[in-house]
Amino acid sequence: MDIHKIKDLSDEDRQQLLQGESMPGHEEQVYPRMLSEAEIAAEEKAVAQYSIHIAAIKEEMAEAVKVFKDRLKPLQASFLASLGAVKTGSVQEKGKVYRIPDYDNRMVHVISEHGTVIQTRQIKPEERQYFFTTSHKLNAAVNE
Repeated sequence: MDIHKIKDLSDEDRQQLLQGESMPGHEEQVYPRMLSEAEIAAEEKAVAQYSIHIAAIKEEMAEAVKVFKDRLKPLQASFLASLGAVKTGSVQEKGKVYRIPDYDNRMVHVISEHGTVIQTRQIKPEERQYFFTTSHKLNAAVNE
């Protein structure tokens, strides 16, 4: 008998043949079964439906993740600022600064409005001109 024609037998005849001709001790196993055209079409419909549901859930998930990211963003910015302050021992501050020339040593000192020296550098050639001021309080305070 052609083994490929067993599938064409009725269910009852197929069972009798398989039980009668098989070796002792049958086993259970997972195996591929070929689908008919109608079954393939049904699976394609199922794939389309699953795709729609998956896309909807992913969209909902993205919105939920965005809510959490928006809540987390300011905390992370504050955390990084505090971490930087701890790491460097300073914070970034915006305020008025003054450039004070030291013509004798050919230097310029950048000083904050609180009196902290922020930077000292060599004077640039275009800055080497003397500036006359009406107030001599700085010179008096520095010379004391």
